[in-house]
Amino acid sequence: KVKIFRFPQYENTFFGREVGHYLNGDYGSLDAVPVKFSALLYALDRFQAIKSINSYLDEGAIVICDRYTPSNMAHQSARVDGKDSVEIQNWIETVEYKILGLPEPDAVIFLDVEVGESQRLVAQKPKRSYTDKSHDLHEDSAGHLGGALLNFRKLADRKGWHIINCASSDAKIRPISEISDEIVAFVCGLLHE
Repeated sequence: KVKIFRFPQYENTFFGREVGHYLNGDYGSLDAVPVKFSALLYALDRFQAIKSINSYLDEGAIVICDRYTPSNMAHQSARVDGKDSVEIQNWIETVEYKILGLPEPDAVIFLDVEVGESQRLVAQKPKRSYTDKSHDLHEDSAGHLGGALLNFRKLADRKGWHIINCASSDAKIRPISEISDEIVAFVCGLLHE
């Protein structure tokens, strides 16, 4: 049994809607919004799903989260400099795992995509419920995305996350089916350990 949760839950939770307001720029520019404030919005959106997540885990289901605490760590720490980056990552882990009691993942899969390609793919998305813009606050800033990508790579190395390079040798995105097959093979490998 497999259950997928997608975060933020823009339409389904109070804090998911608040994340949408943040990403739409309703609280100001990326520099104007305090990092811990935005980190808490994401954390509390996940917290609103904790009973459901734990229920599936208690049933022995495989729970897959499309964006979770590690995403919050990489994105929010991209908004601060130097040693503050690691400090905010640790702060987010403390808030989400220790204070809010969100379950820690058994494995993290990082889908590695270069910033330019990521922005190109975002531009192809259909209209989203939380913004009328083609790119939200994070997506619109190549500097932010570059910092988040660097943080994802550092975190993946430091924490032993599984990395899937989503680009082929010519820097174009690999077919979705190939990426999916690689994810499934990794997860199946975990189940047989």
